[in-house]
Amino acid sequence: MIASLMLCAAALLFVALSGPNALAQDPPPPASHPFKPLDTPGAPANLTTPPSSSLITPSLLTPSTGPVTPPAGFTGGRMVMRQSVWQDYLRYLHDDVSLGYGFFMITVDGQASDSRQCTNYACQISPIEQDSAKADCQSKRNNRRCIVFAEGRDIKYAYLVVP
Repeated sequence: MIASLMLCAAALLFVALSGPNALAQDPPPPASHPFKPLDTPGAPANLTTPPSSSLITPSLLTPSTGPVTPPAGFTGGRMVMRQSVWQDYLRYLHDDVSLGYGFFMITVDGQASDSRQCTNYACQISPIEQDSAKADCQSKRNNRRCIVFAEGRDIKYAYLVVP
């Protein structure tokens, strides 16, 4: 009985000492920033790049030397191609993939191109078909390595067209 009285006294003492802290609340969170809605879908985009420095410009502008035309070729992330290769790509869009699927390959030096028509989408996304198309391109272009620049109408790399 003495033990239970001691236990009750200890519990009351604990509640008395921790009671004010237990009832205290954290301050309210700070007010959030006002809601900013997104732009209306279909509204004109706010372009940060002026059209003069788009990807299809014949030259780049540097502050110290003026216009510079980079050499044609593939850098791993961007293809710099000749105007004639770009015209081949436009013909590919009009003829080869206007009703179907295909690949458009460009040599890594940006000087020549080749295309292959596919009968269906499975052909277009097949790694085996892509390797075969690249090998055919390479054999037609004097063993210059080719990359798949576009699958169907989807361009895979940033590009620049130079004269």
